[in-house]
Amino acid sequence: RPARIPASATDLKRAHIGWLGDWGGTMPFEAGILETSAIALNAMASAGAEIEHINAPFPQPKMWHAWETLRAWLTSAELKSDYADPDKRARMKPTALWEVERGLAVTADDIHVASATRAGLTRALLALFERFDALLPPTTQVWPFPVDTEYPTEIAGHEMPTYHRWMEVMVPVSLSALPAAAIPAGFDARGLPAGLQLIGPPGSDDKLIALAEAWEQAAGDLIKPPDIPLMR
Repeated sequence: RPARIPASATDLKRAHIGWLGDWGGTMPFEAGILETSAIALNAMASAGAEIEHINAPFPQPKMWHAWETLRAWLTSAELKSDYADPDKRARMKPTALWEVERGLAVTADDIHVASATRAGLTRALLALFERFDALLPPTTQVWPFPVDTEYPTEIAGHEMPTYHRWMEVMVPVSLSALPAAAIPAGFDARGLPAGLQLIGPPGSDDKLIALAEAWEQAAGDLIKPPDIPLMR
């Protein structure tokens, strides 16, 4: 069946949204990200949405370990032919080499445990949709950083032990494969943007798009880019 975009926005007044925040205090955020998110949440509530703060529905360490294991395994499968070629391997980034080598060391037992964890996370999230229309965490843990920075090595004093740990807030969606829509949350005093993830149950893609449209209509100037000259 062809994909379709809803003809009209879903009314925020009928939306019951669960705020996941920093996953029970287990994910660090740069100063201002959660505060900007809170302003957006207040605006959603003013538009009629019911916002409920909820506890982390699944243990963060287990979730991260499963995602990291499966990612390394899949990456090694994709890149192992390049890794096997000495000339190509010499041109690979250190992070890619680390990912491939870690993935090649993954065992069948590792995959089984990670897959079971993935299923457990998915069940925990699906259970929340018995109460909520959508779940809502931030989109990112950091503000946009300079293009010449390869990746953040720490967040709010917390060292990032891998090159992708700074994106951990996206792991619940990536690991569960639930549909999600990224929506704007607002800007900081520098004009840098922050965002939110609207997560829904399987098959709710059109409803998420409609809910995102309703938010953009209700948010108004809150998500309008400020008139601040870009630094060069």
